[in-house]
Amino acid sequence: MEDNVLTINNIEEKLNNLFIKRFNINIDKIGEKYKSKKLLGSEIGMTPRDLLYLYFDIENEFEIAIPQECIASGEFGTYNGICRIIYSGLNDIA
Repeated sequence: MEDNVLTINNIEEKLNNLFIKRFNINIDKIGEKYKSKKLLGSEIGMTPRDLLYLYFDIENEFEIAIPQECIASGEFGTYNGICRIIYSGLNDIA
């Protein structure tokens, strides 16, 4: 593996920093079980607008294009799903 390729742990760290900076939500502190919960659900409480901001933040931070299929399928709706999308996007260009 090359030095410039992010591991899943690096991705999670950077993604969590985006959540903290943009939404003041620390996913690591609220617990592992929340990583598979719907971001739009009552437990995390994000809005559709928040997801849109997150979408652009992720594309800018990781320099990837998030496929439309990932949005339509709902994969972009959970923290774990977003990590998988980022990991796949980085591996496609790495």
